[in-house]
Amino acid sequence: MYLLEKKNYIKIGEDKFIRVLYVSKLPKSITPRFYNRITTITNYNIITTLNITPTDPAKVIKMVNKKISGMKTERLEKIKKPIKITTVMKLYLMKKIRRCYK
Repeated sequence: MYLLEKKNYIKIGEDKFIRVLYVSKLPKSITPRFYNRITTITNYNIITTLNITPTDPAKVIKMVNKKISGMKTERLEKIKKPIKITTVMKLYLMKKIRRCYK
């Protein structure tokens, strides 16, 4: 048995190859589908690790509250917009009606 080291892999013996792939800067959340596609590659012996760095709970609560606040603001803006349009249309129609009666 011998060990041959190349740039992209290490060869052990006649038929065993080793390669390490390191993926960094993944999104903050990954879908199970993405993880399953990596871990269920067939015809290869694969060891997969997922290193999770915990986040400070206070930061997470602040982040979630900020998201909720933004969603509420967005919802209110969507509600206000049709009301503004309706009010403008009413004013326009009232002016037209007044002109007709003059």
